[in-house]
Amino acid sequence: MLLNGHPDPKIDADRKQRGIFVDMATDPEAIDRVLTWIDINAPYFPTYASAYPKNRFGRSPLDDAALRRLSQLCGTGDLKWAVSFDRPEISPCLARWSTPEQQQSPEYREALAIIKQGQTALAKTSRGEDPDFEPVIAREKSLQDKYDRLRETERTMRAAILSGNRLYDFGKN
Repeated sequence: MLLNGHPDPKIDADRKQRGIFVDMATDPEAIDRVLTWIDINAPYFPTYASAYPKNRFGRSPLDDAALRRLSQLCGTGDLKWAVSFDRPEISPCLARWSTPEQQQSPEYREALAIIKQGQTALAKTSRGEDPDFEPVIAREKSLQDKYDRLRETERTMRAAILSGNRLYDFGKN
C-alpha cells in the first residue's frame, strides 16, 4: 500500500482530491523517510514529556470535552487520525461537509473552530517533536535535565575513547 497506493483506487482519488495524498513515486525522500522510520521502530516524539499533561496521551492540544464535542459533530467515534492541526480545513473528520454550501452549516463551523483552537494551542505550546519543546511539569524537567547530563557524559566518554584517552571517573583523569 505504501508503494503502490490503496487497493481501492477510489480511496487514493479521494485523498488526492482532499490534498492529503503523497505520491511515493514522485517523492522518493518521503518513501525513504517512512521506510527508515518503520525500519528503526522509532517513536514519533523524541521525548516522553507531556506538553498537555491533562489532555489525551499528554499530546493532544484539545481536552476531552472538546474531543467529545468534535466527535459528536463529525459523527465519528474515534478521531485518532482524523484531525489536521496544520491545515484544519482538510481534516478528514470534516469530510461529511464536502460542498461549500454544507460548509456554511453551524455544525461545520463549530467543528472547524474546535480544530482551530487546537491549532492555536499548538502555536503557543509545542509538542515533543518540536526542537524548541520544553517540558512543562517540574518532574519531567528534572528527568530531562538528568537525561541531558547523562548524554553529555556519554559524549565525553566516547570522545575520550576515540582519541585514545581514558576517563575512569567522569571529569577526572
